[in-house]
Amino acid sequence: MTTDIDGLMALTLLRVKLGPWGGGGGHEWDEASYGGNGGGFTGIRSMSIGSSTYVSSMLFEYDDNGQRVMGIRHGKGIPEQIQKEELDFPGEVLTHISGYHNNYVIGSLEFRTNRNRKLGTYGQMVAANEGWRRFEVSMLQAGSIVGFFGRSGDLIDAIGIYVAVWNPDRFFDGMSRQGVVTYQMSPLHLKLREMEKRKKLEVDSIKLRDRKSLLESQLSSYKEEESEQLQKLDRMKHDEEKLVQEHKERESQLQALMLKHQSSKRKIAEKQGSINRLELELTALQMQKEKILQQSEQVKRQLEQEEQELEKHDMIRACKLEWLRRQRDEHNKRIMNLQMLQLDNKLGSDQMHINLKKQQAQITLDIENLQLLDIKDKVKRLQTNWGISFPQWKSDYEKEYAIKEKITKEYHRRQQKLEEQENTIEEWLDPYMNSDSEN
Repeated sequence: MTTDIDGLMALTLLRVKLGPWGGGGGHEWDEASYGGNGGGFTGIRSMSIGSSTYVSSMLFEYDDNGQRVMGIRHGKGIPEQIQKEELDFPGEVLTHISGYHNNYVIGSLEFRTNRNRKLGTYGQMVAANEGWRRFEVSMLQAGSIVGFFGRSGDLIDAIGIYVAVWNPDRFFDGMSRQGVVTYQMSPLHLKLREMEKRKKLEVDSIKLRDRKSLLESQLSSYKEEESEQLQKLDRMKHDEEKLVQEHKERESQLQALMLKHQSSKRKIAEKQGSINRLELELTALQMQKEKILQQSEQVKRQLEQEEQELEKHDMIRACKLEWLRRQRDEHNKRIMNLQMLQLDNKLGSDQMHINLKKQQAQITLDIENLQLLDIKDKVKRLQTNWGISFPQWKSDYEKEYAIKEKITKEYHRRQQKLEEQENTIEEWLDPYMNSDSEN
């Protein structure tokens, strides 16, 4: 029945109570109306149901002629196991409930809306032959669920529903066919204009909230962008300061490089001057080298000439040595003759002849041995035995020439000394030789 109260459209609907299904444990609860005014709620806005093995908790948000009313949580569900579902009320309403129960608790629940949207299953699906009994109520497009009642402790022990009937004949006929017992309650008054107004206000409020959220999001985005821009400006300022500092450092480095370049140019000029001087010195050295080479060639030719002369001298010396050997032999014969003299007259002369003979033999042996030695051994032998030394700077040619010259001089000196000694002996022996001849 529709009436007009204070210019507002109002609709009075029949309200019935179905159930409960389940056990008798726990405590009883009933959410038929807001504040116990008897009018009843006009619809369901949302529901939060917790479940694991069984249905453990229930919390419903109701509509009271366009106004949201939050119910009380029943049972003790774990937050992680609670599922929340929002309904698009008044366009979407609950029109179907089903589930399983035994004599103690509700095992499972499932709901459907007029848009054929399934909500659940909450709890575990169980078989009817294991002590569980199934219950199911469908409004057949003749009514909608507007409230709940039941019993609960730690779990949901029992549940029942309040239904607003739109088409009584069709509704009760359907309940009769389903075998569901109904209990008529006080009528439900729907203030349609007020519901529309509140719905519009709610929609506007939602739009405003969305708009506010959008504006806040945009404002936050603008603030973030502004903050980013400020940070970017700070970075740019920092980069600018850094660039200025780098520019100053590079100018300083450039000045240092210019000074270094000037210093390098001076050093290069100095090195070029040194190179020029060295080139002049090198030219002078090359000229001196050529001069020395020419002198060396001259010295070499001179040494070759001297070597040829030395070879001639060697031949002459060999001839002289041969003559000395013959002289030695003659002296030996004389000494042998002197040995035939009487012993008392020739003791001193014999000793002198023996000494002379030894000296002659030693001179001859030294000369012959020197001919067999190389230049280094000759130098060493002359330094050791004869006391003749040579400067270190002399070349081999110069040493060979000096050796030959020294040997020649030494030979002549010793030969002269022997001749003097021999003359002295002859003078000393002349009286004996004359007396022998007279005898």
